[in-house]
Amino acid sequence: KSLEGRLPKDILYRPKMGFGVPLAKWFRNELKQNIRDSVLSERMMTCGLFQPDYLHKLVDQHQSRLRDYSSPLWTLMMFDQFLSRQT
Repeated sequence: KSLEGRLPKDILYRPKMGFGVPLAKWFRNELKQNIRDSVLSERMMTCGLFQPDYLHKLVDQHQSRLRDYSSPLWTLMMFDQFLSRQT
């Protein structure tokens, strides 16, 4: 309220927004090897739910900046963690 009259109402009263997590960047840099180890793990390759060639394609295209597959890679990484706790 202290900025009423100085800021437009659509900015002043808009819903709060969270902060995005830079997964795309992390998966290409700091977490590059973690993604490869997880998404391309033996568990993921042999669980019978995924085509290994497609998993390689997702990782390779993301890390070479051809596509942003950060969201599906995050999901696959979490699924691998789930599988690791089941065996």
